Amino acid sequence: MDKIDIVNICARGWSLPFLVAMLRGENGRMSMLASALGCSRGAARDTLLHLLEHELVQRHGGVGHPLRPEFHLTEKGRLLAACLEPTMPHVADQAISLIRLKWSLPILVTLDEPLRFNSLARQLPQSTDRALSQTLGRLENASWVHRRVDAASRPVAVEYSAAGRGAKIGDGLREALTA
Repeated sequence: MDKIDIVNICARGWSLPFLVAMLRGENGRMSMLASALGCSRGAARDTLLHLLEHELVQRHGGVGHPLRPEFHLTEKGRLLAACLEPTMPHVADQAISLIRLKWSLPILVTLDEPLRFNSLARQLPQSTDRALSQTLGRLENASWVHRRVDAASRPVAVEYSAAGRGAKIGDGLREALTA
């Protein structure tokens, strides 16, 4: 798995919360996961199809009703969820909305060292400047990213680094990438 895989997996905001919920023992049926995480059934269906496509979950063969399939984690999905589980907020935590942002987790993975905006943008070429800027602002407001401004330099230098829970989540994702 590499950064591109993380970006593709994070294209569905509920992907990682679903994986962690399943690892924590939540029932693998679409309606049960939707209820536990507080998302719509449509979002749950789309997320499970997305996770199937990335081979992170698979249908539990021979069990349940054919119109209400049950899913379980593949080895790849279990590995990713296990690396994230200790750092992932619980479902009731307000931080889940930050995790669901498409670019939050790719940014946190990339910020293993302080980076300027353009360096970050070069490492995430699929993103737009606006998307990165807005996501960095939200992560900074939540204290997951620290923004350091060096006003003494010309032009003014601004560096971003992961902090607090953001650093822990980024470390967990990087661990999953190397495994």
